[in-house]
This record gives sequence, structure tokens and C-alpha cells, in this order.
Amino acid sequence: MSYIIEREGVREDDLRSSVIRVFDAGLEAIDMEHIIPQKIHVRDHSFSIKGDDHIYDTKYFKRVVVVGVGKGARGVVSLFSGHVEGVDEAYALDVKGYASSISTHEMVQVYEGTHPHPSDVNIKATQHIITVLETCSEDDLVIFLILGGGSSLLCGDEKEKDVGSDLFKRLTNKGAQIREINIVRKHLSSVKGGGLAKAAYPATILSLVVSDVCGNDLGTVASGPSVFDASRKEDAVAILEKYECHDAIPFLQETVKDERIFERSRALLLACNEDALVAMLEKGREEGFQTKIISTAFQGEASKLLSPYLTTIRPGEMYLFGGESLVSGCIGGEGGRNQEVVLGALSELSKQSLKGDICVGSIASDGKDNVPVAGAIGCSADAKDIDPSYVKSHNSYHFFKERGGHVTIKQKCLNVSDLIVVARK
Repeated sequence: MSYIIEREGVREDDLRSSVIRVFDAGLEAIDMEHIIPQKIHVRDHSFSIKGDDHIYDTKYFKRVVVVGVGKGARGVVSLFSGHVEGVDEAYALDVKGYASSISTHEMVQVYEGTHPHPSDVNIKATQHIITVLETCSEDDLVIFLILGGGSSLLCGDEKEKDVGSDLFKRLTNKGAQIREINIVRKHLSSVKGGGLAKAAYPATILSLVVSDVCGNDLGTVASGPSVFDASRKEDAVAILEKYECHDAIPFLQETVKDERIFERSRALLLACNEDALVAMLEKGREEGFQTKIISTAFQGEASKLLSPYLTTIRPGEMYLFGGESLVSGCIGGEGGRNQEVVLGALSELSKQSLKGDICVGSIASDGKDNVPVAGAIGCSADAKDIDPSYVKSHNSYHFFKERGGHVTIKQKCLNVSDLIVVARK
């Protein structure tokens, strides 16, 4: 099946079509319906995680509770609950309006919250989940399915909602990395930085994490609500001072540091962008390209991200990247970082005189690049007569809306960061 919905005007034999097929291969590899049976091995009432030798027997526990938080949590929790025998209760906190073709399991109680900024709905949903977790005993097993987007969805109180939203905007505009932002978020919250694990204590805890962050630090994904937090309040203070947000320092608090809470807790990586990139690598070679993964943790200013690679890539090569760029400074236009990556590359190509066609694509694996598209694809032929105001005003959405190139994908996939392809004929 094809995961790319928008492909108007694309011929099967052109470069853009090859890039689309490579993206399709990556998206298929992170399809929730494929990942769950591939990574979670079941035998009767027991299950284990691929690459880990620990076996969980659900019959051993009095109660098995599944809690999912993040983009696509409804689908992941539903698939898990239908795949593993012995689940007694299941809860999912997902983004309101997050479309998915995956049927919701009848057992799953779904909460919907706002993203990227929390609201009172998020607070209410979080408090419901905390109430459930606080009923757990040492005879229970709690399985957390943690996905990207959980930092916004989980919100403990009004203070966290108001101060956290304001800081997210300010730190993002100042170019702070997501790891820095989430360290601050953890120290504004009673539910992040191990807060969910504290609520579930003394139950046995298994956290399965889908990473959308560079480096796959499990404590950064969704601000680590179910794992031990290695950062300290002093680290959050240093970040706020670095970005001149001193007024928020009085609101900081320490995260959960009682190690007893994590003695019966395990955290494992369930999926990350490497799953997609390896499949894309194989597909790129099938398409006849000398294909290489440049980075699984690519970071930098979106509009300039690919500039060094546009002149070094040779005919017949394909470069693959996974990671997360940023758009800093005053943001007046409409669009997202993936569209800006492609627009920036096209702007750079317009200044070059390179032989052979070059195609650039960048998509958000969760299907939304701030607006209802996943990203964009553009080729050398599109790099003509680009009005510099589009780049200057970060108005990538309207550029591609007018010129064509938007990419829309089916929301069946796990959120594992952004995926980027550069190919040259």
C-alpha cells in the first residue's frame, strides 16, 4: 500500500517518484500495525520485547493496566491490548483530532487533549490517569506506552499549563533544542520526569518508548513521565538563564529522585527513526541509487540544514537523514520545519549551477508539519524564480500551496522524528 496520499503530476519514472517510493518504504516500517507484532512477541499469556530477554507473564499479576500517552496513543494502546493476552484495563491520552484508520479496541478508554499547548482538558485527562495509577498495588503490572507529543498532553495543573506554554513558545523562538525544553518542562511538572511512575508505585512497571527525539534518550521523549530523570533542577535553571527566561526560575521544582520507585521498573525502546531509515536505505538501493544514511540525529536551522550536502551529493547518490530541525527567530509566516527544510534547499539550489536533477523531500512521520500536511518534496526544476520573502518570513506553506509539492500521508505511523531524502540523478 502507499502511505503518501498526495502525488499529483508525478510520473512513475521520474526522480520525485523514486523519492516517494523511498518514503513509502520508511512509513511502512513504522506502521503501528506492523511494529506491534514485530516487536512484541506473544506466547499464551506471556510476552517479551524484541531484543530483550525478560518475559512478562500476565497471569502472574492481579491486574494488568496499560496507559498510552502521545500522538497516536489510541491506536498503539488498541493494538497492544488486542495483541497481548491478559490486559484488564487500558487508557490512552491522544491528541484531539489525530486521525487514524486503526480501530479503537473496546477496552480502551480514550482521553483527548490539545497539542502543542495544553489546556484544561489536558489537566482533567491527566488527573483521571493519575487517579487510576494510584489504585495500583505491588501485585499489578503497569505498561506505559510513551510516544512523542506527551510533553504537551500530560499536564498536572494550571501552573504547569500557563508557565509551560509560555516557556515553550519563548524557548522555541530562541532556538532551544527539544532536550533543553523538556528538561525545563520536567521541572515545572508533577507528572513528567518520573511522575507517572511515582503514581503507579509499588506496581511492576514496563515502559515501552517510541522515540521522536535525536539520540533516543528515553528521559526526553514526552519529558520522561515513567522513567528516572537524570537531570536536576540546577540544569533547568542553567537553561532558563542561557535563554534569558529568568522570570520562570521560581516555578521550578525537583523531579522524582526516590530510586525505590524505579526498582521494579524497566524502560525499553520500542521504535525510533532507525526503523524507518533502514527500510528507506534498502528501497533506495532497489531504486538504483548509491544510498547512505547520513545521520539518525540530524539537527540544525531548517532553512540551512541541507546546504552543505547539495553540492557534495554526486549523480546516482541518495542521502537519508532522520532528526529534528528548528525554525528560530521571529516566525510570521505559516508552515513547519519540514516544509522549510525543502524551501531552504530549493532556495540554495536556485543559486547553484549543478548538472542533473536534485530532489529533496522532508516529512514529519506523524503526518503534521504544523499545518495539515506532512511536509514537501521539491526538485531542481522548482528552484526557479523563488521570491526570497517566502524564506525570510518562514512562509513555506503558502509557497508549496501555490507552486505544488505538499506531501500528505496516512496517519497510521508511529511518530519517530522527521525523515529527509536528498537524491540526485
